[in-house]
Amino acid sequence: EVEDMREATDGTVVRMRALIERKDTDNARLQRTLQIFLNHCFKAQCRYCGREVETRSASSHVPACMARRGLSGYQLLIDTPPCLEWRIEVEGTATRSCDGQKKTVYLISARRGEMPNVCVSRRYRDLVKLHSQLKQRLTRIRVPEFKPLRGTTAGLFSASEDLILQRRRQIAVFLRQLLQLSVVADSPEMHLFLHSAELDHVDTHALTPNRETPNRQSETRGVG
Repeated sequence: EVEDMREATDGTVVRMRALIERKDTDNARLQRTLQIFLNHCFKAQCRYCGREVETRSASSHVPACMARRGLSGYQLLIDTPPCLEWRIEVEGTATRSCDGQKKTVYLISARRGEMPNVCVSRRYRDLVKLHSQLKQRLTRIRVPEFKPLRGTTAGLFSASEDLILQRRRQIAVFLRQLLQLSVVADSPEMHLFLHSAELDHVDTHALTPNRETPNRQSETRGVG
């Protein structure tokens, strides 16, 4: 029995050594493939300055970029630094009357880290304008795309429910992409968009919440 156990143990050791050797070979192949990919095929967008950076130089660019902004935690492998954590939702829509026509506004809720929540209402054209302003001023970075969704000719003056839903989803994705870039999140254009009462198009006396959203009349002004 002892001899059988010894043979079994020796056989297990041999199999483990062979497995480790194969894994080492596979790892070496994967590392070489990754290095070739990083050196020749890939650029990343720095979330702090918004510029495209060669991945092989990211280890020197990102710490320097963070240091210029007074940020730390480069070595922490987390998805989003706490100081840059944004939560943003398009919670619904509302309708207001203007010159005898009904206009749709989108109710946007945004929060950065532990800061107070901000709730604003914005027309769809405000998003188009924001994208245009950022593209014009931040010429050295890749601003996320925002292609306006147009309605049919028959609904030229009033967006359909399907179009409004598509726009809600598009707005949420677009704002989340923007706020992942520190240089955009801290820009005067974004600050104006999220905080300025001058952009708030909702007259609370003439506000009619749409069917798919609860009444949020008290939350359509910027707070915090």
